[in-house]
Amino acid sequence: MNQSNDLFISYAREDAAFALRLATDLRAAGVSIWIDQLDIPTGARWDRAVQTALENCARFLIILSPASTASENVQDELALALDENKIIVPVLHRECKTPLRLRRLQRIDFTQDYQRGLQKLLEDISRVEEKPIARVQDEPPPKPQPEPPPIVASPPREKEAPVAPPRQFENAPRPSANDLNSRSRRAFLTVAGVLAMVVLFVVGNYLFKEPPDPFTQAQLAAEDLFNQKKIR
Repeated sequence: MNQSNDLFISYAREDAAFALRLATDLRAAGVSIWIDQLDIPTGARWDRAVQTALENCARFLIILSPASTASENVQDELALALDENKIIVPVLHRECKTPLRLRRLQRIDFTQDYQRGLQKLLEDISRVEEKPIARVQDEPPPKPQPEPPPIVASPPREKEAPVAPPRQFENAPRPSANDLNSRSRRAFLTVAGVLAMVVLFVVGNYLFKEPPDPFTQAQLAAEDLFNQKKIR
């Protein structure tokens, strides 16, 4: 029995004709199915054959109808399939109240068009079969991790010379642009004041100087002439 392909079909006795038709069409399309009407040999115990098929199947197809939702056998088979983590394939044969455990699963509707439902079922089955099954034993062994390099003690560092504290003038605040302008203005005014005083002194000395006396000039000239003759 190929576990990756077997499809277990669960149904109520009232839906036996529909279940047999569906099983025949799926097997003709190449799907490996299991159904009690075709696969339980004569003389075999029915309950043991059903349990073995359920445990070995990969997917569990349940035919939904008012009869199947009320059948204890179908509900027991569904409970076992859920416990075994089987892939559940709900197929709606007749309108009914879906069991609580199947309400979140997408179902395939056969109530309106049987051929369309069959085509959709075959597409879903082939889509699932194309997905590869991951196996733990096929995973490559982990690569060995390189050993960390040995830790080499670094040589002792030489003591660094102490750094002299900064001088006070280095930390002194720098004068701002306003302070520089103020100093320049005061220096200019000081120089201008000194120049003005010098100019006033020269002008005043020139204006208020007394004119020379003519008599005194003549006397001085005579004394110079007498002194020159005396020297000769």
